[in-house]
Parts: sequence; structure tokens; C-alpha cells
Amino acid sequence: TMGPTPAKPQSLVNFLEKLKENNIYTSSPTQIKDDFWAEQPKNICTGSWAPNKSLEIWTESADNRELIRRLQEIYTFLQKFGWKKRIIAKIEPYLRIVENSDARGWAPLPERKQEAYSALNTIFDLLEKEQKR
Repeated sequence: TMGPTPAKPQSLVNFLEKLKENNIYTSSPTQIKDDFWAEQPKNICTGSWAPNKSLEIWTESADNRELIRRLQEIYTFLQKFGWKKRIIAKIEPYLRIVENSDARGWAPLPERKQEAYSALNTIFDLLEKEQKR
């Protein structure tokens, strides 16, 4: 949860060590049993220079929502085609551009947004060619 007092970094280290002891090497909430989670939620301090130290730029931006929606389309396609490494290798450099915060983060410059949307177009072109194979 977000809050004014940040959690100590050691609490994350302890949590990850506890997971590792149980052969869990992911932090996906769906793969972690409820009793592994802390009883009291920890707060993360954003340290953001955004208004009110808010993270709304990540959740309320129309561009951000559109990028996430398009990424979900890509992930659905990849899942449908069995996460083929050959396809992933082709699109990975472009995925990194879209997933990167530069296009939608603290200072989303128009050039960075354009780079992300251009990368999306390239990805969809590559995926379309894969469908025709």
C-alpha cells in the first residue's frame, strides 16, 4: 500500500529470503500462499516529485492506459502462440521500449511517447507476419 512512511528495505529482503527458503522464485501474488504475506501492510514512499507525491501519472494517464491495453494484446497473442522464443526474440527490443517508463513516467516527453507508439506498430507488424506463417 502507499503511505507516508516507507517500509525498511530489509523487510523486502527478509520477505524474498523467506520465499527462497520455500523454493519460490517469483513475487507473483497468485503463487504465494496467504500466510507468507506480512500481517500488516507495508507502506512504500514514492519519493516522487509529482503533485502530492502521487502515482496517478501511472494509472490515470490516457496514454498509459492505451499502452497497457496494447501490451495486453501482445501478451495475449504470445500466449496463444505458446510463447515461442523465436517470436519473443524478434519483438523483445521493441517491447522494452513500450514497457519502459520513459514514454509515460515522470516526464513523458512527446518524443518518448512517439517512440513507444512506433515500437508498438513495429511489434504488431512483426506479429502479423507471424500469423501468416
